[in-house]
Amino acid sequence: MVGKMILSPLPGGGYVQLRQGYSNLDLLAAVCGAVLDQMEKNPNSNSSSSSSSPKSVFIPRRKRSRPSKSRSGVITAASALKCVVSGFKTLSIGGGPGNQKKRAAKKIKKRVVADDNQQPAAEAGPMPGRFRDRIRQIAGPGAEIAEEMLLIEKEITATDLNPNEGRLALPLNQLRRTDFMTAEEEQRLATRRNNGKNVGSLDVALIAAVDGEIVKREVDFRRWEMRTSSMLMVTGKWNKIKGSLGLAVGTKVQIWSVRVDGKLWLSLVVL
Repeated sequence: MVGKMILSPLPGGGYVQLRQGYSNLDLLAAVCGAVLDQMEKNPNSNSSSSSSSPKSVFIPRRKRSRPSKSRSGVITAASALKCVVSGFKTLSIGGGPGNQKKRAAKKIKKRVVADDNQQPAAEAGPMPGRFRDRIRQIAGPGAEIAEEMLLIEKEITATDLNPNEGRLALPLNQLRRTDFMTAEEEQRLATRRNNGKNVGSLDVALIAAVDGEIVKREVDFRRWEMRTSSMLMVTGKWNKIKGSLGLAVGTKVQIWSVRVDGKLWLSLVVL
């Protein structure tokens, strides 16, 4: 036996047919169907009915159903229609579940931890000609000199000038090139003795302008592993050299590498 049909008005005009004893879900489904029909008949319509004044439709309780959370048992058909239209608009502009997840992900801001030691890399030209010429002169005629590499451009820090530290730090995460050492040299720097107290080192020539004259000095080159970072260090006679280089906190310098007859040389250029 077919149950009695009820006509429920829609905002902006029109009705939907519902069986007696219908639920809120039945009403939503009916409104959804009505909106689909309207969109098919007039796809360019602006669905102005969603903004019209809400009309309340009484929803009779079912005899055996659980009590509704709403005390009055009344829902707004305009609200149901607005939800349906909003859903269609979201889908029509590509706002499906996948895109909604992407938009939600964009709202999550990444936490950026500032690194006080990080210094921006700037465009650099070739090694100054007077340093290149002096290296060739010091190396002597017939020496095999490989192309120089700019390792880092940095500002001198207070720690670099501290005599108690006695080293010039080259943070690995700031190096422009990390392929300037051979596998044997890297292995030697990774060597640790006496429970890590004695670290491996390389004897390296440092070319720098001391008291205005470009000279060659012998220094130690080491790698120190810190808690959160790794650094290459120019040590050895650094304390004796730095005083005659005219360095101060904030002085910009470049450290270059070059191989002379296969041996690693470093060059410090004050900018």
